[in-house]
Amino acid sequence: MKHIATLALLSVALVGCASVSEGRYKTMQTALNGPAETRNAALKKCVDREKKRSLTHKQNVAMITGASVEAYPEVFCRRVMNGIASGRISYQDYLQLRNPAADNSKIVKIVQGR
Repeated sequence: MKHIATLALLSVALVGCASVSEGRYKTMQTALNGPAETRNAALKKCVDREKKRSLTHKQNVAMITGASVEAYPEVFCRRVMNGIASGRISYQDYLQLRNPAADNSKIVKIVQGR
């Protein structure tokens, strides 16, 4: 049961609060492949958001990333951003995160750094 809760928290972290259209997702993907300044700004925004999460959330995502609670925000954000930029995390993968019955093992592997 704890692992299901951890995966649910991971889904919330990746999906965020709002649904993103496919066009906006592809725009974000293209931007992440652009200048380093754009990628660094996105990384900072993601890290800042993750630092505001509850301690329980931080502990759960840190466990998945294999990083310490202090280091996980940057590790997690960098892995997710790299996954989006490279196409390893597709728009369909993103949509599946909202489905609790979906197989999200691919996302878990990316967040684990595999």
